[in-house]
Amino acid sequence: MAIDKIQSESINLADTFAFTGTVTGAGESNKPSFYATRSGAQSISNNTYTKLQVNTEVVDTNSAYDNSSNYRFTVPSGEAGLYSFTARSSLNNVNDDQRGQIVLAVNGTRDSKTMHRDYSTGADQALYVGTTGIFNLSVGDYVEVFVLQNSGATEDADNNFFAGYKICSV
Repeated sequence: MAIDKIQSESINLADTFAFTGTVTGAGESNKPSFYATRSGAQSISNNTYTKLQVNTEVVDTNSAYDNSSNYRFTVPSGEAGLYSFTARSSLNNVNDDQRGQIVLAVNGTRDSKTMHRDYSTGADQALYVGTTGIFNLSVGDYVEVFVLQNSGATEDADNNFFAGYKICSV
């Protein structure tokens, strides 16, 4: 078939296509997945990585997010694969040239590729920090989120969320 012939034809969205081979990856459900927020502010010590205690589940399809003690997502049995995670926090009362940081950790090790830091440009600002990461995880692996601020005092973090979902099996 000539190129001009292919370009001139259109596909009717109501058409049905028949495949004689195997289609893989179709119909993935993106489960397990979770989305959790924090009810109220959390105190963050000065210049110390503090685990974000995101304690209110909005969605948790496989009961894989612990919202009461470890505040982490753990890959359930049979669900190894590629996962996407995102997190955000608002660090309050951060002054000029002070920083806020957020980072994802896998199995207790902070992943520097997901570290996001921002610096305040004024007095007593709320500094929003957020991050996203994609990880190839095995059953039992866990992911957490940590924040840090260096205002010189303990400050509150609020407007926090932590979310993740399985992209696909690998």
